[in-house]
Amino acid sequence: MTAALTLRYSEAIALHTNAALGMQKDPGEIVDRTQLAMGQVTEFDWLTVELIKSRDGSELAVIVWPAQPTRVSPRKLADTIARTCRILANSGIELAARHGRKRW
Repeated sequence: MTAALTLRYSEAIALHTNAALGMQKDPGEIVDRTQLAMGQVTEFDWLTVELIKSRDGSELAVIVWPAQPTRVSPRKLADTIARTCRILANSGIELAARHGRKRW
């Protein structure tokens, strides 16, 4: 991934995350960002799930979908769905493990 693409990606994530959390556009409001799961759903598309903690202590799970529609041949649709489900399931398992360690 190029530096420019990474920068745009992180800026987009910060803006979307801040808007979802009801925060101002200042990414400084996010105090902790933890990747719960990430994986490739097609040759070109990736899916990421992050746990975001804001300064006031609230948490939010953020699912970062590809910016463009994902195009898949009908033959590969079942595999794409399975990959997506696996990534989302892994994020749930990781979140449960993290909260288990904190004894929630």
